[in-house]
Amino acid sequence: MSKPYPHVTLVSPGGVLTKPFADGSHLTMRVTLGYLFGEEGVMTEMRERREPVPWESEEARETALVSIRARIDLEDDVRADLLEWVGGSPHYES
Repeated sequence: MSKPYPHVTLVSPGGVLTKPFADGSHLTMRVTLGYLFGEEGVMTEMRERREPVPWESEEARETALVSIRARIDLEDDVRADLLEWVGGSPHYES
């Protein structure tokens, strides 16, 4: 019988997670909006036209869009750009 062991999940400040699967594979995905700025932040990804990190699910992406709409610390043009960027980002199927 195998002994149970703790499993720790670390999400970066930019909302990115590398998720392990039982078959030994891993997928890197964005699970939450996180901090917009920083190395892995959505704002940096957008401004540098990086390949978007896929969202964990359509629901996670939609939650991020709601959050962007509600933020009061964004200028209207930046908000519009972010909504377009995030809305066009890929997501994994649940």
